[in-house]
Parts: sequence; structure tokens; C-alpha cells
Amino acid sequence: MEWFPSKPTIGQAVFGTLMLCALAAVPLYWSIDEPDRGNQVFLWVFGCLAGALAIVRAGVVVHLMLERRRR
Repeated sequence: MEWFPSKPTIGQAVFGTLMLCALAAVPLYWSIDEPDRGNQVFLWVFGCLAGALAIVRAGVVVHLMLERRRR
């Protein structure tokens, strides 16, 4: 099973993972820092989903690194 159709470099994969982590941190920070801002439930759900996606993406990065090291 191919993780990515175009096989990104390790740098691209790490950068994408960091961007997902930032995407997850912003709504969680807003919901903690300013409790009256917007819909708390939406912010927490969005932040947690983005965080889970970042964790999966980090696993893919590790998988790519190990696969390339074996070659």
C-alpha cells in the first residue's frame, strides 16, 4: 500500500507534520485563552481532529524514514 502517490522527501513530510501540529494548536489555544470566543465545542473538535491527523502523519514520516533506511 502506498502512503503517498508521489513519495515526498523526508523534509516535505516533516514540514507537513509541523503544519498540522500548528493547525491543531491554534483552536485549542483560542478555546483555553479566551473561553468566550466562538463555539467551544467546534474549537475542541477541530483541534483534536487536526492533532490526531498530525499524529498519524508523524507515524507516516517515521515509516518513510525506516523504509528508506532499509534500502
